[in-house]
Amino acid sequence: MASPYGIAAVVDRLAGGTDRAARERAAEEILLHEYSHHFMMQYRANAYPAWYVEGFAEYFATAAFRDRSIDIGNFSPGRAYSIVEGQWLPIERVLFGTTDGLSREQMSQFYAQSWLLVHYFYSTPERQAALRRYLVAAREGDPAAQVERATGLTPERLNEELRRYIRGGQIRYRRLHLDEGQAPPAITVTRLPAAADQMMLFEATLRFGVGEEEGRPLLERIRAAAARHPSDAFAQRVLAHAESLFGDGAAADRLLDPLMAAAPADAELMYYKGLRHLRAAREADDAEPDGRAARTWFTRAHRANENHYQTLYRYAEAMRGQPGYVSENTENVLLLAHQLAPQVAEITVNTAIMLINRRRYAEAEALLRPLAADPHDAGIATAAKELIERTRAGSTARAPAPEASQ
Repeated sequence: MASPYGIAAVVDRLAGGTDRAARERAAEEILLHEYSHHFMMQYRANAYPAWYVEGFAEYFATAAFRDRSIDIGNFSPGRAYSIVEGQWLPIERVLFGTTDGLSREQMSQFYAQSWLLVHYFYSTPERQAALRRYLVAAREGDPAAQVERATGLTPERLNEELRRYIRGGQIRYRRLHLDEGQAPPAITVTRLPAAADQMMLFEATLRFGVGEEEGRPLLERIRAAAARHPSDAFAQRVLAHAESLFGDGAAADRLLDPLMAAAPADAELMYYKGLRHLRAAREADDAEPDGRAARTWFTRAHRANENHYQTLYRYAEAMRGQPGYVSENTENVLLLAHQLAPQVAEITVNTAIMLINRRRYAEAEALLRPLAADPHDAGIATAAKELIERTRAGSTARAPAPEASQ
């Protein structure tokens, strides 16, 4: 999950089935699959075909970690079964289509064939080079025409190669060894406070992002839980976070002020203080006093932690409606927030809108391309495509107003 509030991965290791070991293996593959998507968006965001997005994640989902080695590229039994025993989708559907409209069985087949494609292309340096050529060329022209140009194979011939590859016993995985002289990383164990058993999941929920409708009942639950730990700083911190988002500003202040007095350099507490004023500004007839206070606290929080993307994004949100909102400064703030958290679609879209308003159309399109090719969220993909059309038209009309999260 990636939102303006935070980024997190959560998996239930005990869901489904009766074989505990099998459930845990399946859960770990899901976790690594999703983390691979996160990694791709962080370091190699671009407009990729759906098969490569999913095949890449499947390829690394089976990574196995040992004391001194890591296995990469092994197969998942479920995917292997789909390849060997399942009814293959037409190769054109995999190469040039998306997962839209596929049944559950067809979806599983799409993932399996996507994994096989990536495994095939990653298997030799020559195939890796062909894959790089194709991924670049497919963004600029007809993907179907680029397959043969980049690989030397028509889609039909490529399909035949894949069948030979899986049937010929060529599936190999790589084992990477740590250098003998490489010391293991240092590990620090910290004992959590007594309130953590009750409060930890509440804090995690707040970091996922909760809508206003769900936020008020959640706040009441957090208030009740925190009341059982009146002297626990962690419990009061979680409650302060919740009050800043959904509760009473004065209550948030009563909690935050002593916490900040005890930890004056704590960037996260400053961020909560900014959230408290940002919420008040949204609800006030005269938003400027609280808006100004929010910007002040977000500025202090950023100085204390320059890599907290949430602070940067909320500062830009607190600038909306100000004469200097569409400016180089706000643009830089949003670009840095996007650079730190490119997985957060809301930040990407609003950064692109700022660039469009500043008539920096090529840069806006570069940000929007990965969203337009997103195989997981059809709504955001459609919105990104519409914005890309604006950039290509070089429109001088006013860009749409940014969407503010609640």
